[in-house]
Amino acid sequence: MIEAIHRAIDTKGNLRVPSRDLAPQADLYAAGLTPLGAIDVMIEIEREFRIVFPDRMLSRQIMTSIQRIASCLSEVLADGSHRTASYAEAA
Repeated sequence: MIEAIHRAIDTKGNLRVPSRDLAPQADLYAAGLTPLGAIDVMIEIEREFRIVFPDRMLSRQIMTSIQRIASCLSEVLADGSHRTASYAEAA
């Protein structure tokens, strides 16, 4: 899961440094993540895991760190109710 998060951040987040150079709790916005980049990262993670983040997780706070993203993603994956047919069909 962490590797997929790193890939999404590195390909969609446009940070000034590779995500692997950041501590898990490092502030991604301080590292250069923009609001648009955060949306792109979130969409890439949804595509990769074939999930949709619930509305309550659609906030700036979800994308503040790799650790926070992983925590929210783990919660969504454990719940299982946020799997999407459209993503599953695309794969």
